[in-house]
Amino acid sequence: MKNVFLLLLLAFALCLSSPLTHHAWANSAKHGSEGGEGEGGEGEKEEPKGPQFISIAPMSIPILKNGKVVQSLFLVVALEVENKEKAEAVNAYMPLLRDAYLSGLYGTLQDRGQGTNLVDMNFVRAKLEEANNKVLPPSTVKSILIQQLEQKRP
Repeated sequence: MKNVFLLLLLAFALCLSSPLTHHAWANSAKHGSEGGEGEGGEGEKEEPKGPQFISIAPMSIPILKNGKVVQSLFLVVALEVENKEKAEAVNAYMPLLRDAYLSGLYGTLQDRGQGTNLVDMNFVRAKLEEANNKVLPPSTVKSILIQQLEQKRP
C-alpha cells in the first residue's frame, strides 16, 4: 500500500513539474475562462513579464557509503530567473545543466552514519549553485527552489 501511495505521489509530482502543465495553468490563469478558442486578438500574444520559473526534470542521485549505494535521493528543482530572455538562455543550456547537476552531486552525498543520515539541503543547494556557475553566464539564475527532496533506502 505504501509503495502504491509513493508511486501515485511521484506521478503527481512529475505531472506538476511538466513545463506543458505549467504553461497550461499559466495561460488559463492569465486568460480566465474567456477567449480560449480563437476568439478575437489573433496575433496578439502577451509576453510573460516578471520572474520566470523553469522546472528541471526530476533527478535521482545515489548516496554512497564505502563505495556502495545505501540510499537514493530523489530531487525536483525549479530555477527562478528575472525574465523571458534569461529563461530561454537557461533552456538552451538544459542538457549541460542537468549533466552538471548530476555530476556535482554524484559521490558527494555520502552516508556518514551520524544518526539522522538526512541530506543537508543547504549542501545540495550549494552544489547546484556551483553547477549553475560552471554552465551559465553570471547572474542568470536568481534562485534555486528545491521543490521536492526525498531519501529512500534500497
